[in-house]
This record gives sequence, C-alpha cells and structure tokens, in this order.
Amino acid sequence: MDESQVQEGVDPKTACRLEILVNSYFSIIDGKKVYSKGRTVSWVVDSEKYALIDLNKDIAPYFTWASDQKANFWVFDSKQHMKCRLDTDNQLLELLRASQVVKLFMVVGAWEEGHVETNVAGEDMSAATNMVEEEIKVEGFAWAEVPTYGETTAGPPMAEEEEKEHFMTFGCDPHGDEPAGADEEWRYFKKVDDAARDSKPAEKSAVEVNKRKRARPIPEFDTECVQDDEAGARDDYFVLYTTHDLENPVIKEKDTFGDKEEFIQIMRTYAIKNSFETMVEHSDTTRYRARCAAENCEWRVYAKKLHGGNTFMVVNLSSLDDHTCAGSATLTGHQASTSWISRRAKDIVQEDPTLSAKKLQKRLQTQYKIELSYFKVWARKKAAMNELHGTWEESFTMLWRFKAALEEACLGSIVDIDCKKINGQMHFSRMFVCIRACVDGFLAGCRPYLGVDSTHLTGKYNGQLAAATAIDGHNWMYPVAYGIFGKENKANWAWFMSNLKKAVGTPPGLTIHTDACKGLAYGVKKAFGDDAEHRECFRHLMANFRKKFKGENASTIGLRITKTFQLII
Repeated sequence: MDESQVQEGVDPKTACRLEILVNSYFSIIDGKKVYSKGRTVSWVVDSEKYALIDLNKDIAPYFTWASDQKANFWVFDSKQHMKCRLDTDNQLLELLRASQVVKLFMVVGAWEEGHVETNVAGEDMSAATNMVEEEIKVEGFAWAEVPTYGETTAGPPMAEEEEKEHFMTFGCDPHGDEPAGADEEWRYFKKVDDAARDSKPAEKSAVEVNKRKRARPIPEFDTECVQDDEAGARDDYFVLYTTHDLENPVIKEKDTFGDKEEFIQIMRTYAIKNSFETMVEHSDTTRYRARCAAENCEWRVYAKKLHGGNTFMVVNLSSLDDHTCAGSATLTGHQASTSWISRRAKDIVQEDPTLSAKKLQKRLQTQYKIELSYFKVWARKKAAMNELHGTWEESFTMLWRFKAALEEACLGSIVDIDCKKINGQMHFSRMFVCIRACVDGFLAGCRPYLGVDSTHLTGKYNGQLAAATAIDGHNWMYPVAYGIFGKENKANWAWFMSNLKKAVGTPPGLTIHTDACKGLAYGVKKAFGDDAEHRECFRHLMANFRKKFKGENASTIGLRITKTFQLII
C-alpha cells in the first residue's frame, strides 16, 4: 500500500483499506423522519489492532441514526454477495489480516428487545419502545431473546443442543465439519407455542398485522411498498441469491440474481440451451419483460428489481411446456450477444491463449448449437485477451517496472531500454536483457561458445527477437541474453553485440557463431574485434553455395566438407 495513503499512527506494513458500502435508511430523530442516502466510505486502519468499537467510532462522522437503531455490518464475498454478518472482533481481524482491501456492507436497523437507549424523550419514548418490543413472528418462529451470561447470540452450547436433539433440525452441524455459520439461521429463532398461536382467530391475526405499518411478512414482501417511519427503522430483509449452473441453468419463479446484468446473461444461456430465442418487450433499470421470438408463442418472462439493492427477482416465468413454437436445432447469432460471447471466450482463452478465432468459433457453435459471426467472435476474443493480459500498448508502459524489478531481484543484471523521440513523443525502439544468473552459469559451466541469431515477431507490432545461446555440459541449449529491435541492420546488431560484451566479457577462447548476415558480422567485429573468434553457420554457407552451383553433387560435397577435420596443403 502506498505510504502516502496511510494516516499518522498506522504502521504501513500492517495497513489495510476498509471500504464500507452503506445502504440508504430512514431514522426518526426529534420526531422527524430523516432520510440518509447510502454511499461508500473508506479509510485506512491497522490490521493488528482494530475492533468493532473502533469501526463504529470511525463510521459515526459520516452517518447518524436514532438512539433506537444500530449499525449492522455484513461481509462481501468475491462475487460482491453478502456472505455473513460481522459479529466479533476476531472475525474483523481475520478479514483485515487476509487482504489489503476489505469490503463491508452496513445496514442501519432497530435494536433488539432490551437494548433501547434512554435519550428518546416524551411521547417518542413509548412509541419507539412499542415498536422495538413488538416481535416479528414468521411461520411459528420469533426473533431470539437477548442472550444471558454464558451464552452467545447463536444460542446455547453445542452439548446442550445435542441433548435436546437439535441436531435433528436442518442447519445444525453437531460434528463440526461445516464452516461456522453455514445453514444455521435456525439458531436465531425460538419456538412459539403452537397451541397459543393456533388459538388466535385468523381474523384477529390479520387485524393485528394490518395495524402494523410494516404490513409485509419477511420472506414474501411487496417490492413496490414505500417504507414509512417505522419500516425505515427496522432491519431491511436480506435476499439470498439463487445459485445457478452457468452452463446449464434451470430458472424458476422467485429466483433471485445479483443484478440485472447477471439475470440477462443467465437468461440468454437458458434460452440457448433450450433451443429458442427471446425478444425483449420492455427493459429499464428496474424491470425486464421478454417473450419467445416465435410468432404466437405463449412463453413469457418477467423480472423486476427489489428495493434496497440491485437484486433482480423472477416474478413470472412460463414453463418450457408453454412453448407453442417448434424451436430450432441451430439458433442464429442474435441470442448470443457480445457480452455473452466475451464471458465464454474469456474462460476458453485463459486455458489456451494460442487458440485462433476460427477454432474458438467452431468450439462455441458445437457446444451451444448456435451460429456465430466470425468477426463477432474475433472481436470478443481480442477483448477477452486484453482483459486477461492487458493491451499491447499497456505492455510497453510496464517495461520500466520490469527493468526495476529484475535489477532489484538479481543484482548485476542488464536491462537496456532504448527509446526515440518522434513528433515530440517518446516511442519504444529496442531492448536488451541479460540476467546475471545466466551469465554466471555460462562462465562457470558452459563452453566458450555463443550462437547469435534472430527471428521475426508476428504479433501486432513486427520486429526481430534476437538471442545469444550457449551449450552446456549436456549439449543442451543454454540461454544467455535476448533483445528486441525493429529490423536487422548494422546499427541494431552493433548495439546488441556491445551490450552482450558488457554482460559476458571476453572469456578465453570465446567463439561467436552467426549466419551470413552482413549487419551481424559488422556488429561482432565492432564490439569484440580480435577478442573473440567469429565463425559463420555452415548451413547458410551451403545455401549460398547451391544458389550459384547447381547439380546433384552439391549436397554431397557439402556433407563431405563438414567431416573434414584436417587441412592438407
């Protein structure tokens, strides 16, 4: 973390950035309803000495709430979904120590029974107390009472749970082989006397519910309901996201999705896998309605955004049996949008970056039975590669970081980057790299021989990749140095060979082996002079020989010459 972002008194080595996404909420302060708009706030903390009480103190300057309310913090997972509630200092410290950036979600809600502060005066005291003391009953359960000494908010100890056969209840994990908190929502409820509940007439219960201004049960609520004073002071209901198989999704009514984009992408895959196309009838930030693209088909889907977040829920969804169209064995590319192709292409090219756009097109068409445009696949493959590895232009800006990191990690290494100024702007020209460890290995355990040559670069930017290679004791190639420049000429080869001499020096008996390139021969002569022997490749010599002398015996003569070790005069 940049030390300039660390406040005074925080150790930069243990510093961690805390980002809090606060949900909008209502509070009743001095008899008035006050609306606080949600936003994201962040600051840097010490991951070794930070507690929940410090978190509440640090958030206080940004947000205020009524005395009968408190702040609840939830932990985000890697997909930006709420994972679990933050209840202990140990949880917070583990999060801070595991990452340099920790993201939390804060919701302001009501205190539980017995925790109402006394700074609410007059008539507001009784109103707030009645609101908090009211129990929210859902299907035979009520919110757990305030824990007593020796018990946690999760309920009694595990041993007592087993004695009472709580392990028969779904969600209990008596053997402790599941993560803490997994499927343990039942801990926060207490049983309600069924006889007492059933004795109340249904009409009376309905009247009591209507008297409450928050007239909605927790599991099923009206997404169009506007919160009033008391509803704003209550905890918002958290909707758990439905888990779907991204390759073979099965969608049902009441399924929820993280946001609209996630819903649309899964719906596209659902339509493709079931061999039909959709046509959007209406789409905005809060609603989405589509039908089957076939004429007179009765299939429909309707989803809308839930208040208090970005969650989308499927409200109405026709069954697949409602399709009155014949369907199609192979769909056209209309159903596969560019974003849909990007998501699939990204996973594939991450496994095999060398896969061509043509092969990627065939693979997607075979897997999903859909016709795709080559140019659309090519464009999305390029976008996926840029997302995974960055753009070509960004790679040039990282050269100096590479130089600094290599020279720091391996002292004595040489990284020479040469630039040219064209029209007032600096442009990359050439680069030479020689790692000190490779030089030490060459001088200590290889023959005094270097083979120097270059090959063409065939990416977006053309050029030459030059390399100097030795031979070790096992007759294997041993890399010593490499470089990049625009083309083979005297200037570039002289620059490369001078850097090579600076890196390896002139060990006794050094021989440099090259082809018949005139620029390369000039570079060897200028850099090494008489300090090294220069020999040309016999294969290139014979290639030039056969250009001038034709005949069946040309190759045979060359082979005999290579086996001649003694010169007779």
